[in-house]
Amino acid sequence: MDELNRRERERADLLDLARFRISELEKASLVVREDEALAAEKRVLTNATKLARAASEAEGMLYGAEGAAVDAVASAQMRLAEAEQLDATLKEPLEMIRTARINLEEAARTLAGYAQKIEADPARLEQVEARIQELNQLKRKYGGSLTSAMATLERSRTEIAELEGVAESKAQAERALTAALDDLVERALGLTAHRKQASADLKRRMEAELRTLGMRSPGFEPRLEALSEEEGTFTHREIALGPAGADRVEYHLAPNLGLPAMPLARIASGGELSRVMLALKRLEAQRRGIATMIFDEVDAGIGGAVATVVGRKLRQLAKFHQILCVTHLPQIAAFADRHFVVEKEERRRSTKSRVSQLAEEERAQEIARMLGGERGSDKFLPAAKELLERAQQ
Repeated sequence: MDELNRRERERADLLDLARFRISELEKASLVVREDEALAAEKRVLTNATKLARAASEAEGMLYGAEGAAVDAVASAQMRLAEAEQLDATLKEPLEMIRTARINLEEAARTLAGYAQKIEADPARLEQVEARIQELNQLKRKYGGSLTSAMATLERSRTEIAELEGVAESKAQAERALTAALDDLVERALGLTAHRKQASADLKRRMEAELRTLGMRSPGFEPRLEALSEEEGTFTHREIALGPAGADRVEYHLAPNLGLPAMPLARIASGGELSRVMLALKRLEAQRRGIATMIFDEVDAGIGGAVATVVGRKLRQLAKFHQILCVTHLPQIAAFADRHFVVEKEERRRSTKSRVSQLAEEERAQEIARMLGGERGSDKFLPAAKELLERAQQ
């Protein structure tokens, strides 16, 4: 539709251009390979005197002059005809000489006619040179050859037909666009209906998940709002439509009892965002049957008892999914089935990362280090062992 509108706006200019091309090319009356024929004719006209002299002299050598080739061949024919009466084996060369004489006489007649016909014709030469110049200009203008110029003529005729039919094409496109937008609106309204049905179920499930993650009375609301015309890509039947449908989905959270639900992106703390994300991923993994889930810094903004709750939730998830978790909190690391340490080391003026799995007896030392101790220190070791024991209960 945009292309048709553009063509309609430029229609007058495009029609003028196409008509000019057609007028110019039709007036030229182009013929396939005419340029090659004219080039050959120009060579002949330019060298007419030389060619006439050559033809006349050659004709004389063959027939007209004293000692001409035809006379010599005729004498040879007569002598050999007498000899052939005595020896029949001379019949074949005699026949060859007879044929040669016929060919020479024919060549002489042709050369005589050519010499009489060809003559310098300055007027015709001027016409040929003018036509060659005209064709060269057209070739430079329309693709470099007579073939491309003739193709341009056909394209221009087609373009005029299309431009003259733009109005009908636009009407067809408008009907097709309206039908497509009608279909899009129906699909978007259907999507909105599905979202409204799903939002109640998501609210119930998310609030249950968040309670297991240490929120006592969470309020979670997926809210739908119709897109504004500014947000939409299209507006049809007074409904704004975008790539994700006719509405915008925004999650609202009331983390504590008695507080109104507010947009999650504005009011949630780091710890609340971590728990909401964990709960959403848990529900999505359960719905889709995801085999592996990766959490990077899921512990951002949390600590203490909440970190223990998140760690326990991750352990529960690990019964149904493979869980990979990057964490700096010992309360979460203690719940892992396998514990890996990522370390950086400098060697030969370069830094490399090294990942190593800890044996069971090494885990307590690493948890103690994460609690605030230094490697090799036993100060936090009892607390680390207690964390590991409680995590296994």
